[in-house]
Formats: sequence, C-alpha cells, structure tokens
Amino acid sequence: IELTAPYLHNGSIKTLREVLEFYNKRDLEPERWGVTDYPETVNHDDLGNLGLTDEEITHLLDFLHAFTDDSLSKKKTTFPTHPKYTPSTESIRLNFPDHTHRLDPNFETK
Repeated sequence: IELTAPYLHNGSIKTLREVLEFYNKRDLEPERWGVTDYPETVNHDDLGNLGLTDEEITHLLDFLHAFTDDSLSKKKTTFPTHPKYTPSTESIRLNFPDHTHRLDPNFETK
C-alpha cells in the first residue's frame, strides 16, 4: 500500500497520510479537498468527520505500512508507473458526451 501512490480513483492524493486526513476531516475542511464530481454519492454518514487524533492517524499509518512488501523494493524491481494524467469528469463529458456514469442521477436505462 505504501508504494502505490498516488491514491484514490483519480490519483488526487499524494500520500497515505493525506488519504486518512481526507476521510477524517473531509466534511470539516471542504476547501482543502475541492468539489466532488458527484456530491450525491458522498457518504456523509460514515466518513468525512471521524474525529481521529493525529496519534490515531499515525497508528493507522503504521498498520497500513505493515501491508507493504519490502522484498520487492530491496530487489530494486521497477514498479509500474501511474499515468501522468487521469481524465477529469469534465474532459470525459466534453469528449464523450454520450458517456454516462453508472451513479449519475440523470442516467436512464433504455
């Protein structure tokens, strides 16, 4: 997990600590994270205001780092790289006007 940055579906978060901070304070610091493409799909009941302390976040990071297999990095293996850019929702809408996200509230099945 530790070696697979950037994180989230769009690569918008650079560190694992930021991922935890995002889910911990997303609803309390919305200006830090930006606007979501589909606000109606955001889980406000379970995430976004967890109330974790910095110490608890550090403990979670230690736990997540335990899932990193250091044997590959010691062998100097080249890991696949992430794409330099990922398509934004706006570019998808511009270039593929008929594309419909499955969670789009305006989606109609035919």
